[in-house]
Amino acid sequence: MLFFMQVLGGVVLAIIILVLGFFLYLKIKLGKGFSALFNEADAVPLVVQLNEDFAPDWLKSKAPLAISAELEAAGYAPHKAYTIPQMPGVSVASFLKDPVWVALYDHPMAGNWVDFVFQSHNGSEFTVTNSPMGGATERRPECKDLHCPELSAGELAARTNELLSNGQDYTAAPEDFREHFESAYAKDMQYRLRHGGMSREEFLGHVAETGEKVKDAALEEAFVETKLQELNQWHDASLQVFYKTLSENEAETLLDSSYLFIVPRLTYSEALLQYLADQDFIDQEDAEKMKGHFPEGCDIYAMFDRLNESRSRELRATLLAEATFPLDHKIYKASYD
Repeated sequence: MLFFMQVLGGVVLAIIILVLGFFLYLKIKLGKGFSALFNEADAVPLVVQLNEDFAPDWLKSKAPLAISAELEAAGYAPHKAYTIPQMPGVSVASFLKDPVWVALYDHPMAGNWVDFVFQSHNGSEFTVTNSPMGGATERRPECKDLHCPELSAGELAARTNELLSNGQDYTAAPEDFREHFESAYAKDMQYRLRHGGMSREEFLGHVAETGEKVKDAALEEAFVETKLQELNQWHDASLQVFYKTLSENEAETLLDSSYLFIVPRLTYSEALLQYLADQDFIDQEDAEKMKGHFPEGCDIYAMFDRLNESRSRELRATLLAEATFPLDHKIYKASYD
């Protein structure tokens, strides 16, 4: 799983950030052995749902108890606790002091941290957090984040009070924490997908947050693997939706003689070449040879058209559909050799 992405207003940042940070840390440390231990397709869920936790035993542990006490001392009333099915082992508890929601997280590797989230009448979303990582995550323009990993929950509450007393008007906290959390996560994810997922700059920023000194070759390999993981996730999500538009007979007829793959409007060219090799559309040897011909930032649709035209007519892929979920992309079919 990738970072958490502080979801409330700006809460999604912390979740995606933490998941992503540890994902990259382990990828760099374990190299190719990483994929043998972890399911990369589940790294950053495209959507999250919160299920109410009726017995949140984790809140009885020492650190969560201390954080909860600090929040309550600052006037924040405990609300409900939740689990996140798409992120096994990750839990969140909510606290409210209008106009601020607080999310207290429990992560199996990162431990505990809190996000204070509130929104101004002009649409700006503010998050004050002490998440261990997260400063490098790219955010929606309306999100304003104050990342203070060195501060306690009580100190963050004081910092939040300072921000709230700056003369701006703030909207009342949404009544439903869960609905707001899920909605904000979706907006943050949509923003990332519209920009083609993780950029190289964001990737390097996250690597820097791990504190690891990594050789350039290892960094490049990890970046390609990260972008390849995105492509595999988008592939699964896209085709799951596409197959639902077909009848059972149509699907069987289609898959009897061909296989499907996607080409997103935005991605990293080298990762796309590896993805196409993994889908058996091109040979691994050809993928290696093509790397220098399609530079980073090139027009991906034009790149694929050129690649497709280079193949024998009988081996070329055929465009089946254009789609927008989970991002702008095209769906192709190719015949089995």
